[in-house]
Amino acid sequence: MPNENILKIKEVEEKIKSKSFIEEGEILFNSQIIEGVFLNNLTIQGPISFKNSIILGSVSLEEVKINGDIDFSNAIIKGSLLFASNIVEGNLILKNTKVKGVVNLVNSSIKKSIIADHLASEGFLSLTKARVGNDVILDNSYIKDSFQSGLVIKGDIYFWKGNFYGNIQAKNSVFEGSFDLMEATCEKNVDLSKAEIKEYLMLKNSLIKGNLILENTKYKEIIKY
Repeated sequence: MPNENILKIKEVEEKIKSKSFIEEGEILFNSQIIEGVFLNNLTIQGPISFKNSIILGSVSLEEVKINGDIDFSNAIIKGSLLFASNIVEGNLILKNTKVKGVVNLVNSSIKKSIIADHLASEGFLSLTKARVGNDVILDNSYIKDSFQSGLVIKGDIYFWKGNFYGNIQAKNSVFEGSFDLMEATCEKNVDLSKAEIKEYLMLKNSLIKGNLILENTKYKEIIKY
């Protein structure tokens, strides 16, 4: 693949900051080949989309505010998705996204929903200390173990100490590690119908104000205390 067809890290940052690149209020990087995305301490004035793109490295956003949705639908990320301490005024969309590393959304605030059905990642998915204003949708997702340099990164999902104001939904999904809701608060339902959790369903000190739905759910053990 010729080098000139690859959008460089610096070019992504410059185009985000350039008003001339905003099309109908949305910043578009759809269907492109991108070296990587590294942004910090930045406000993005409008929605941003990486739909159908191939990102050759990692995506790292830290202390970024996005005034709209951020959309990675059908994207392939060949590194990790590191999304720490960000504010998204719209939705975080990871629908049918393939991530070759971990997905870490620690301490981020998503004002609407996380839409991540058919997400696939290699390594953990963390929503530790995250705040989500509406639903977390993970139906038909696959969070698998990762093997790197002889080490195993378990395919765990963490909601530890997070606040979730809608439903948490992971129907028909597979988690090769544990599903950890310890000290999390969910204002509505947690629906794990037909999900397969290879390790533990961890509920210690969690607060689920709706129903915990475990219809045909597989897991090794529930840990409540």
